[in-house]
Amino acid sequence: MAVLADSKGPTGATGATGPTGASGAGGASGATGVGATGAAGATGPPGAVGATGVTGAAGATGATGPTGVTGAAGVTGAAGVAGPTGPTGAGVTGATGVTGATGPSVGGEQRVLFKGTGLALNSTADQVLTKVGSFSKYAITGIWAVNASGTPVLAAGGLYTAASKGGTNLVASTQLYTGLTASDVILPLTLVGGIVTKALTAALLYFSLTVANTAAVTIDLYVIGVDLS
Repeated sequence: MAVLADSKGPTGATGATGPTGASGAGGASGATGVGATGAAGATGPPGAVGATGVTGAAGATGATGPTGVTGAAGVTGAAGVAGPTGPTGAGVTGATGVTGATGPSVGGEQRVLFKGTGLALNSTADQVLTKVGSFSKYAITGIWAVNASGTPVLAAGGLYTAASKGGTNLVASTQLYTGLTASDVILPLTLVGGIVTKALTAALLYFSLTVANTAAVTIDLYVIGVDLS
C-alpha cells in the first residue's frame, strides 16, 4: 500500500509581531491534513503619550508712553504802582534856649555881649545897648528880642554900631517885630549878610526904628556872640 506523503497545512497568516504557527500534525493516512490556524499575534503596546508642549514665553511688556509736556507757568502780574509820597510836615523849629547868667569872659565861647532893656517900639530915636563884661573885639552870632510888653503892629527897624543909623548895619531897617505875641516869645532877628564873619570893635550898639509902633510897647534885646579879645 502506497504511503501518501504528508501534506503541510497552509501557513497561517503572520500575526503582527506574533510567532510563526506550529506545523500541523500528520493526518491519518489518506486524509488531507488540515493545518491549525496560527494564533493571532499579540497587540503591540499602546504608543507613548506625547510630552506636554512647552508653554510659550509671555509677551514683552509694551514700552511706557512719553511723559506729557508740563504746561507753561502763568505770567506774574505787574507790581502795583506805588502811591505818591505824602507831603513832608513842616516841623516847627524850637526856640533857642535863653543864655544863662554871664560868667567870666572866656575867649571863643558864645555868650551875651550887649543888652538893651525896656526899648520903646513907639520911638524912632536911637536907643543904646551896652556891653555885658569887658572885651574889645568880638563876633556877633545872633540877636534876640524878648519880653514884649504887648504885641507890636507897625514897628520896623534895625541895629547899628553907630548913632543915627551909622557904622555897620547889623539888622536891616525892614526888620519887623510883630512876631512878639507874648512876653515869653523869643524872636531871633535876621542878621545882615556877612555879619557873622566880621570882627567888630564898637563899644556901644544902637537900636533905631524907621517905623514906630502906634501903641507904647517895650522889648529887651540881647546880642549873642564870641569874645575875640
